[in-house]
Amino acid sequence: MQSEDTHPSLNYVKAKDMTVKSREYRTRIYPESTSAVGPDQNISIRTRGGLQDSFLNWSSKMTLNFDITPIGSNLTLDKSGAINFFKRMTIGTPSMQLCDLPLQNVFACMMADLEPQLYKMNQGKLLMGKGNTQGIILTAGQTYSFCIPLNYNCFAFCDKMIPLMGESLEINLETDTIQNYGLWAGAQTSCDITNIELVSDIIQLNPQTAALIKKKVGGVYTMMTTSIKHTSDTIAANDLAPQFNVSTRVNSCEKVLLSFRRADKVGLATTFGVGSRCFPALTSAQLTVNNLSYPTLPLKGTATNSTQYLSELLSSFHSLNKPFATTSLNALGANPERLECSSTISGSPFNFLSGTTTGVSNSTCGSFILAFNLALLNESHSQDLISGVNTSSGGMSINLSASAMPQALVVDIYTFYNQRLSLDMNQGGTWLSVF
Repeated sequence: MQSEDTHPSLNYVKAKDMTVKSREYRTRIYPESTSAVGPDQNISIRTRGGLQDSFLNWSSKMTLNFDITPIGSNLTLDKSGAINFFKRMTIGTPSMQLCDLPLQNVFACMMADLEPQLYKMNQGKLLMGKGNTQGIILTAGQTYSFCIPLNYNCFAFCDKMIPLMGESLEINLETDTIQNYGLWAGAQTSCDITNIELVSDIIQLNPQTAALIKKKVGGVYTMMTTSIKHTSDTIAANDLAPQFNVSTRVNSCEKVLLSFRRADKVGLATTFGVGSRCFPALTSAQLTVNNLSYPTLPLKGTATNSTQYLSELLSSFHSLNKPFATTSLNALGANPERLECSSTISGSPFNFLSGTTTGVSNSTCGSFILAFNLALLNESHSQDLISGVNTSSGGMSINLSASAMPQALVVDIYTFYNQRLSLDMNQGGTWLSVF
């Protein structure tokens, strides 16, 4: 039996050692074109490569900084803030694409509804222009500056430092149409993005430490991470039993998220067509892979009860018993189940039924998310375990039933899957991806 003197709180001999003689320095990387970027254009930024013994902490020490000036009328940002300007992001090398997320702004609005309100109304508001139900208002003719972390990609989800000794990584961002930038108060003349820079802190290890790490890994730096694939579909009006075939084929699928948006509200400058989601009066939902159903018993609900859908969503993020999610999520029905959007929009529930007049107003932002949890173990988000479902043989199918479907809906489907990234310094510093 150990004695008390071995307890860390009573161990006065062991003190923290100084770090190795490494250094950290901040860099600014500018796009290949330094001209202003308007709607429906591309921004290409290439990270530094071939840096000896150097690593990048992508998830916590890198931001995309830029200015934007709306011209013509005031612009109210969607709930994800300035991230909403960018509808697609790809990351890769000249020889391989490592990740690609179309409609990442729709996904960002979904994730915003999972963030605590305190974050969205404080640092999220200051850095990115976020808000609880809608973002900040940009006054026409004024310039605003934003600092945005690039969160929704395989490098951001990785818990390892990103090695920079090999090929450089090319980040491509595609801006959305000007109508989808947010809610415009009137005519939109222009809304250019300027002064774009990628700011990151690079850590350079001392040669001895770098050599030890290289010896341990044999020159191949392998990282397990999570990535996301997107597919889209539609539900026709009056279709009470919609079914989707999802062609995403991966070795380990962890979860699937679905967003429902009214087709007649998408792409309009007078609505939040990106972030405003509706609840399609689902009565049941189930996903099938290889003739096996997930969950085994279908999720059930009504027009005023979404508790099973919310439970499955929280389970998919391993947070069923954790108070991490804001209450701006999956609330339905009348008081006390209904949530008020804000003091100025009283009476507007977060999840308006797709066929009712409630929620049609420009200011109402629905937040319903349908999720299917496919992780067999609660620790599936760990980098040490892979416990998702293999969909490589035939993809997935999603079966829904609804009590009403008065309008056509746009459905965006986001699949989370395990991905293995490798930088092989024995093959000239090339990146490899396996999923």
